[in-house]
Amino acid sequence: MNSMLGLVFAYRSYSGMRELVAPRTTASVPFGGRYRAIDFCLSNLVNAGVTDVGVILRDSYQSLMDHVGSGKDWDLSRKNGGLFLLPPFSYGGERQNTATTFSGKLDALAGVTSYIRHSREEYVVLAEGDCVTNIRLREVLERHIETGADITAVCTKRKVGEPARSIYFRLDEDGRVCAIDSHPQQAGENESLGIFIMKKQLLLELIQTGRAGDMVHFERGILRVVLPRLRVLPYFHEGYAARFHNVAMYFNNSMALLDPAVRRDVFSRANPIRTRVRDSAPTYYSDSAVVRNSLIADGCRIEGHVENSILFRNVYVAPGATVKNCIVMQDGQIEKNVFTEYIIADKRVFIGEGNVLMGNAAYPVVIAKGSRL
Repeated sequence: MNSMLGLVFAYRSYSGMRELVAPRTTASVPFGGRYRAIDFCLSNLVNAGVTDVGVILRDSYQSLMDHVGSGKDWDLSRKNGGLFLLPPFSYGGERQNTATTFSGKLDALAGVTSYIRHSREEYVVLAEGDCVTNIRLREVLERHIETGADITAVCTKRKVGEPARSIYFRLDEDGRVCAIDSHPQQAGENESLGIFIMKKQLLLELIQTGRAGDMVHFERGILRVVLPRLRVLPYFHEGYAARFHNVAMYFNNSMALLDPAVRRDVFSRANPIRTRVRDSAPTYYSDSAVVRNSLIADGCRIEGHVENSILFRNVYVAPGATVKNCIVMQDGQIEKNVFTEYIIADKRVFIGEGNVLMGNAAYPVVIAKGSRL
């Protein structure tokens, strides 16, 4: 069996996510009632048999480190291989005019060259930790080998991200990637999901070439340069995929999970999504509770009205309270006679008795982590 090394980029934070990324990176944003965005990437790797995973960090990574820990919940706590958290680095004068940490993916890869070189795997999977999707990476590798591609780039025909923050591939008549459009004003046809498979030796060569040319970016840097001489082929993912470039995207992608068809796609039993295990009591529903079309995690106490909403672990909804079209994260507390609609409440938010908080679907109100209202 061909072996793969997983390299996960988990350092980005998009300003459009506002308060949700103040204490964390986008890869660490809670999603779907009990998960973090990075859970999907790690699960995809583990489900494909990848047992050596490096997670590249830069700043605001305490939340992510607390979540992934040793990697045991993904079966990545191992004597050989396992999960490696790769923190920020300094080039130490090897490049001119460099900052103290990296500026792009290729720059980040240059800082972990030693880790890559000492890996025993033949292939490398590059993946973005903030892309939520369930994909069979073993099938992508098999297609990569069958087609004889130098690099396989996973993309989708669907509109997933904000165009100004996305990468699109143009294909020639033979179906080969011939051009890359980075951060255009309008969406292209083949949107990159930030997942690439190639041989380890090729990646090391690309890093070396990029450093010689003072490049810091992967897709809009070194990949553009080598397109004429390398066989870069697309792999089209047809299932659900989500990016979190702004709050409205996060809200809409979260609410899509209320559709059973989307949940079946994202949370496939054949390709399970793992997360950090917590021991919580079952959710309690009182006689006064009314719950419609909602996802409720374990450990909650529901005594009020919850509709079209997603509640994370240990959320309390008091009698007389209404939570409608909302996302309430872990340890949220909604007191008596509160009315909330189109609200995203981060972890440990307390909303006192009688408050009325309303946003709209295009611009949900975000309540920062630990707030008391």
